[in-house]
Amino acid sequence: MKRWISWLVLSIFVSSMAVGGWVPLVSKQAIAAAPTPAQPIILKLSHSTPPVSPQHKGVFVPWAEELEKRTNGRVKVRIFPSEQLGKAGEAYDLVLRRTVDISWVVPSFVIGQFPLDEIFHLPFLIPGGIDDPKSGLIRRALYEKYLTPINFKEVKVL
Repeated sequence: MKRWISWLVLSIFVSSMAVGGWVPLVSKQAIAAAPTPAQPIILKLSHSTPPVSPQHKGVFVPWAEELEKRTNGRVKVRIFPSEQLGKAGEAYDLVLRRTVDISWVVPSFVIGQFPLDEIFHLPFLIPGGIDDPKSGLIRRALYEKYLTPINFKEVKVL
């Protein structure tokens, strides 16, 4: 059951969040501490954008609704937008402290926490801007192979 839930959360989130420059996280304890089948699993998702933002309305809310639908109501997501539970720079620590189960982390907002991420801020190193498809592919490849295993050991990257 736990593997199925973590796979489902991972697959739905990755497929709907294929945008470079940020990393959604879920605490490993949230995955491991799944309640009994009679109780719904309620995951707390925190992000820094307002409820009218494209990320909230177009990604987080539809993802939460789809997750609930695909699990027949066994998994529900309670969304906390607009930094309600912590500032954008605290997003990673919110997951580590188990204040939230899932958080939208922009590594460049967490000053000093991810020094290797600063490679993306060096001029002319990666072609194009953040919206360039080549740039997104390069960023994803670097994150998957090098940065995720180093930067995000304590959490599960979705």
